[in-house]
Amino acid sequence: MIHDNETWLKWISEIQALVQSGLAYSKNEYDIERYIRLREMVSELAAHCSDQDVDEIKNIFTIEAGYATPALEHTRLTTASRSIAK
Repeated sequence: MIHDNETWLKWISEIQALVQSGLAYSKNEYDIERYIRLREMVSELAAHCSDQDVDEIKNIFTIEAGYATPALEHTRLTTASRSIAK
């Protein structure tokens, strides 16, 4: 089954929300390392789906900290993706 970029971006934004929340609440250095690596992987996926530079996507993902809801993350990611593409 092939999924369109909008579906991939939805999944990516949900994972990014989990990463952001995990980084906000984790105290264990190993968990923090895992969340940072997961954020890097999600940034690469988002860059691939949006044809944007990985560093730009990483910057978008690191702007906010703390608890994130997937719906808000999805909105922010798709809005940022569109504005970067212009």
